[in-house]
Amino acid sequence: MCFENDMSSVQANLDVTAGCHTLDGEAALAVARARKGPGLGDGSDIGRIDRQQELLTNMVEQVLERNVMTDFGELFQFLRAATSSLITGDRIGDLTTMAGLAYSLREIDQGDVTFVTMPYDWAGARVHPNDLSEDLWDSIRADEPMALPPEPEQSGSPPETTPGAGT
Repeated sequence: MCFENDMSSVQANLDVTAGCHTLDGEAALAVARARKGPGLGDGSDIGRIDRQQELLTNMVEQVLERNVMTDFGELFQFLRAATSSLITGDRIGDLTTMAGLAYSLREIDQGDVTFVTMPYDWAGARVHPNDLSEDLWDSIRADEPMALPPEPEQSGSPPETTPGAGT
C-alpha cells in the first residue's frame, strides 16, 4: 500500500513512513483503525473510512492477483488470518461456508468491486445522509448498479477541531 505522507497514531499503534509498503496484519489493522495523529488528515471518521476503503481495494487486488479464490490452500490460510480477529455468527463464520462464498466469486474482476461512502452533508462534527443517499440505497435494494452521486459526494467540509479535543 502506498502512502503520500508519514502517518502515526499512538492509539492505533501506527507508525508508517511515506512510500509503498507491504503491510502485515498488525500494520494493516493499525491503518484501518487510525483516526487521529500526524499525517492522518482532519481526524474524522470520514478520513478513516477513505483509508479503510483504500486498504480493502489493495487487499482485493492482492487476493485476485494471487488467485486466492481458486487455490483452496491459500483461501483457507487467508480466511483463517482474516477471521482470527473477528467474531462471526456460526453460519457465516464457518470457514467452509466462507470458502464456498469466496469460490462463488472466483470470476470477479477488480473492476467489478466498488467501494463507496454514502453521500452525506456535514452537520457540525457529524455527518448526515443527504438527498443523494436514498438513490444509492434504492439501487442497492433493487440489486441494480449503484446509483453513484456526481463528484463531490458531500457538501461542506469537516468542522475545525481543537487538537486533543474529543469528538
